[in-house]
Amino acid sequence: MSTIYAPPLTTTGTEESKPPPSRHLYTFQEVHPWQRDNEYLTNHYRRTTNSYRECLKSLAYLHNQTGNIYTHLIGAIVILVYAIYAYSSVSRRYDTADINDLLAFGVFVGSAVICFGVSASFHVFGNHSSRVYHTWLQLDLYGIFVLIVGTVYSGTYYGFYCQRQYWVLYSAGVRRPDFFLFSLSFSVFLSFGNMQC
Repeated sequence: MSTIYAPPLTTTGTEESKPPPSRHLYTFQEVHPWQRDNEYLTNHYRRTTNSYRECLKSLAYLHNQTGNIYTHLIGAIVILVYAIYAYSSVSRRYDTADINDLLAFGVFVGSAVICFGVSASFHVFGNHSSRVYHTWLQLDLYGIFVLIVGTVYSGTYYGFYCQRQYWVLYSAGVRRPDFFLFSLSFSVFLSFGNMQC
């Protein structure tokens, strides 16, 4: 597809100017400043749509977020399918696997599916509007936080498997800093979402 170069988009007041809808892909200079998060990605940007439906239509063509969308989306699906298979296999095969084992595994899988699913959504809906972009960016970062916490709890559960009292002690010590960091990041990212580019 040949690229037609146009002058950079500008914003007037609170409205965002829209590029002509006949084109799907634009260069770095042609998109809004909030869409310019990587100067080394010079083209194949999607236009601002202000429509979730139009964002979903971008799944049907190649652009600079296609790799991010499909790797995260396929990853979330594969993890979920594997978790269902593993659950049915483990619950039948291992009599010693109790509810705590299944919960620890479920926390990890759930956090991974949340992280990958929210990230795929961020990349799909990132061209909707500035407000939606920043909202999904916050959710993407929270998804990463959820995966970190899920990994720590399930990893330490199995790390201290034979010394449950140490796992309980460790978990109690980790729980407070995690909550503090999450609360701090929540307030910081709330103000980050209101920043104007």
